[in-house]
Amino acid sequence: MKTLFVSYRVTDLDRSLDFYFALGYAELGRINADHGVHLAILHFPGEPAASLELVHRPADGRVDVGSGFDHLAIQVDSLAATMERLADAGLRPGPVQYPGGLDLVARRPGRLPDRVGGVAVRPCRRHHGG
Repeated sequence: MKTLFVSYRVTDLDRSLDFYFALGYAELGRINADHGVHLAILHFPGEPAASLELVHRPADGRVDVGSGFDHLAIQVDSLAATMERLADAGLRPGPVQYPGGLDLVARRPGRLPDRVGGVAVRPCRRHHGG
């Protein structure tokens, strides 16, 4: 088995697409289903398949995130360039936080997850476990 993609319900599809496009996602396609439901299928360029689906169901009303959602983790080549691209798209990323404190940063430079607003941005290493 494997995970195919994550699906999020959104209140405003165009605004949500603008956000994910600013992060670097590209749209693979869109499905207009019954009852005004719209699905947007996204991925990062270079990914072999879809990794994110946005579901817009206007008849269901506003989507409340609730307390179960924490963050979306993505890997970027440059945190500074990503934050600049978000700002250029009219978004206001929050300050970078250092979970574990700056002492952990000094001991593990480049290996600490950074958090930008509601988006976790982390350098990733592949885990080859057994």
